[in-house]
Amino acid sequence: MTAALPPKATDAAGLKPADPPNPKSTEPPDAGLVAEVFGLGKPLGPARPAARGELGRIWQLETTGELGRHRGSGAKTWAVKELFEPTTEAEAQLDVAFQLAALRAGLPLPEPVLKPDGGVLAEIAPAGGRSMTVRVYRWVDFADPVAPAPPEAAAELLARLHGLDWPGPGSVHAWFTEPVGPPRWTELRDEVAVAGPAWAERFRDAVPELIAAEDLLPPPAAPLAWCHLDFNPYNVLRNSTGRAVIVDWENSGPCAIEQELAMAVMDFTADEAQALAFLRAYEAAGGPARLTGTRSFATAFAVQGHLIDRYASGAISRDADAEQRIRSERWIVEMLDMLITLPRVERLLSKLSSSA
Repeated sequence: MTAALPPKATDAAGLKPADPPNPKSTEPPDAGLVAEVFGLGKPLGPARPAARGELGRIWQLETTGELGRHRGSGAKTWAVKELFEPTTEAEAQLDVAFQLAALRAGLPLPEPVLKPDGGVLAEIAPAGGRSMTVRVYRWVDFADPVAPAPPEAAAELLARLHGLDWPGPGSVHAWFTEPVGPPRWTELRDEVAVAGPAWAERFRDAVPELIAAEDLLPPPAAPLAWCHLDFNPYNVLRNSTGRAVIVDWENSGPCAIEQELAMAVMDFTADEAQALAFLRAYEAAGGPARLTGTRSFATAFAVQGHLIDRYASGAISRDADAEQRIRSERWIVEMLDMLITLPRVERLLSKLSSSA
């Protein structure tokens, strides 16, 4: 479960996966317009592609330090994030407030860059070009090749993040609480069987496990705090000096920290021994959450279900473009390899109990 999508990726009811992102082009954002709107100075050249995720594309932009609000000696580098999914300024303001609280607490993350009027998002629509919604961060040089942070380092950062206990507004979204449900699993199993991908039999065999896990939903009532909600090895990366850095905060929102801890354990570890090491590192760093039973993993099961529904559908969709089908197939195969099941969770909890 390594690519949690935010509630913005669902319809108004919060349950039906949206159509896979299908950007019209890989044409870069207009460097001059981005620099002007965010007060970055004068561009030194066009924005260059840097990375592509499920919900956005990162462009690298270099500007002089001679103009704008961010003036200073030498060139400056920015990460311009093109958003594939619709979002609102109000939603972006909330996740930025959370990010700034984390920065003040010393957590390592790319610094959000605001427009002169304090706004987060900008609609860039050059004459004759395609319109896109972007936001900007200060550039971080990551390891080359890009590499995830060690699990213990990630556990320490998660402990510090949970220690913030940031009381942002809102309630937990249905993406993190509601099941896909047996009717949809049966329908999707049959659709996959007809499409006949290489992973069809593995998917068929996984469906009973996915249905059984949904008996734990919804998660139990618990105090809420703002969480990252996409805390996985793809979003906790080593920078060029080896330090762990947390990226992709746009999914953040309210959740029980116990549930986020369980999701992180499943994402960063492959067996009980690794999970124990992760949890010990989390506790040693002052992490306040504890796994108390199978229902600690309810959100992990909910998110896994919605992601598998989305990626299996995308991989066999005739309407998705080739890039999205390839990406969806890669994700569904990876998720089947790392499937979270009740027996797997029960083995981990038994190991935790015996090592206490």
